[in-house]
Amino acid sequence: MRSMKSIYKIGHGPSSSHTVGPYRAAKIIGKRYPEADAFLVTLYGSLAFTGEGHGTGKASCSGLPGAKIVNDNFRGGYEATRHLIEKGYRKIGMLAGYMNTDLYRERLRGYKQALLDAGRPVDEDIIFLDTIVRETGFENGLKAIDKGCDALYSAGDFSALGAIEAARERGLRCPDRFGIVGTANEIFDALMSPSMSSLELHPDILGQLAARSFLEAVRTGGEPSSATVEVNLKVRESSSGFR
Repeated sequence: MRSMKSIYKIGHGPSSSHTVGPYRAAKIIGKRYPEADAFLVTLYGSLAFTGEGHGTGKASCSGLPGAKIVNDNFRGGYEATRHLIEKGYRKIGMLAGYMNTDLYRERLRGYKQALLDAGRPVDEDIIFLDTIVRETGFENGLKAIDKGCDALYSAGDFSALGAIEAARERGLRCPDRFGIVGTANEIFDALMSPSMSSLELHPDILGQLAARSFLEAVRTGGEPSSATVEVNLKVRESSSGFR
């Protein structure tokens, strides 16, 4: 068969589960077209290959052409922030990701819109960019608390974990005096004490849709389709309300 060089962008962001979507797509297509030499599935920084030279690598792929199979990241940021507002938290900051990536920009946009819709100001001084790992979550979590934040929406679960550790460092009980919602619904979220609220991104569905889009395009000779996958807020103890 002819060489296939299709590029797909599957989006949710770096996490321990961030390869689930690309590998799901790569596995499905690899079985169907084992001779494909250049099917590339990207996750805004992570790659999964089928065909010769299986493996992973690092790259910045947000500007690549191809079908986009992504989450509704705006809605996710919006719903997480609105949830914290409804639970009575008064000063809600954000641990944001990398602004050169669409998904993190959309989560930040959703956070800001939820504040505006609730009649609250957007304070750029409590928005912490490039904060997606545990260490920066702890560092900027301390800064957010010192600036008066009683809650944070985090664009990733690992930075959210660091923020919970920051709250403990400052002697704040979570969720009574400090609330947080993360993103990605990592496996440790339900095992923590307190358990952590987080946005479920459905990476397995993202991968299946990417594979389906590719295979349909091969079958019909048409353009691959894009898709947006909704997110769901998993409410746990970390955001159960300010007391």
